[in-house]
Amino acid sequence: MAFRVLSREWTQTSAGDVELWWNNSCPDGTTTYWGALRPAGATARFSCDSWQYYKWGSVPAGTHHLEFRKAHDGRSIHGSGAMRAGMPVVVHPEPAPTRSPTAN
Repeated sequence: MAFRVLSREWTQTSAGDVELWWNNSCPDGTTTYWGALRPAGATARFSCDSWQYYKWGSVPAGTHHLEFRKAHDGRSIHGSGAMRAGMPVVVHPEPAPTRSPTAN
């Protein structure tokens, strides 16, 4: 079983390449995680604790997001990275937080 984390969505007006540089720190015992461009990009395996690079070529126009997965062991990975697109993109705003109903 895998744990999934999604990035913010963006829309591209034309096809082009999407490149990702990423560096995630992982808990002891975790050495790799997976990243994919969704909805239709290939999945790539990344190593923990070092900068990694992947390029998705000829990504079609439309709405996309990145998805990261690792073993579902209850421990988190964290890090930072950068994405570069070979075409104009519009990043979607993050949704406003929702409030749960309160009991009276």
